Amino acid sequence: MPLNEQQPAYARGRNPDLERTDLRASVRKFTMDVIDAEVNYRTRHTDPSASRNLVINEILEAWAMAQWHRATMTVALAPSNPLVEDSQEARHV
Repeated sequence: MPLNEQQPAYARGRNPDLERTDLRASVRKFTMDVIDAEVNYRTRHTDPSASRNLVINEILEAWAMAQWHRATMTVALAPSNPLVEDSQEARHV
């Protein structure tokens, strides 16, 4: 990495003892407008305690669960893990 470029700064380091961590991200204005529209709809019609944090967490949780399911299915459907076999037999292709 060039010296004039800084490493990304996170709000706090990941602590394995904590269930949650902070996330800071720069997103497109359109994306935030859609999230805000969802929050406004919920606060007016379904859930007065709705917030950006709640909506963003729902979106990220759904994405994470889909990725986890995809990875689990890939591993379950694979006949074997060739990388493990190669490593155990000291074969590296």
